[in-house]
Amino acid sequence: MDKLAKVVSYVFHPLWMPMITLFWVLKEDPFLFVQADVFVFLMIILLINSLAPGISIFIMYKRGMIGSLEVENRKERMLPFLLVILYYSLSYGVLRTKQTPIPPEIYSLLFALILSLVLCLSISLRYKISIHTMAQGALFGIFLALGIKHALPIHLVLITVALIGALVAWARLRMKVHTVSQVFWGWLLGAFVHYIVIGLGIWI
Repeated sequence: MDKLAKVVSYVFHPLWMPMITLFWVLKEDPFLFVQADVFVFLMIILLINSLAPGISIFIMYKRGMIGSLEVENRKERMLPFLLVILYYSLSYGVLRTKQTPIPPEIYSLLFALILSLVLCLSISLRYKISIHTMAQGALFGIFLALGIKHALPIHLVLITVALIGALVAWARLRMKVHTVSQVFWGWLLGAFVHYIVIGLGIWI
């Protein structure tokens, strides 16, 4: 069970989730059709934002700046979070300069990601919440917002996402890196921010 929990935590790691989310969303929502070159561009941006923070966190770990690659210590989250927020903010800025038309929901999705990270960082100054379950909650909030906005038959998708979220929450609890309240509030934050931002079409 312990090994399974580690595998689940790795497969659904927050660094990979934006790529998984974008691919899944574009597959399920025909209203978000993008040209092949735009899709490749988006994936390259998200790939860079997966690798760059991962490498940065690894370097910080090797230099003793953080105690573990999971950044389990709440007090050590400041610098890794700021780096991730910086990477995504820069990528968002680059995306906004692209001339090819991009569905506004894509901008809202990335804006919601940055906003949720900023809120999570702010909360982490006082209270530790799970970033793993925040990513799962974000996925649920995204599909719920798009399902309502575009009248999509995504009941099965929502059930699947909810089950994956429950599996990730179990894994984090099994590994004893979070409490029940920490995984719950993490999931709720991700779901709420992405549902509101995408549902209302908020982006800058």
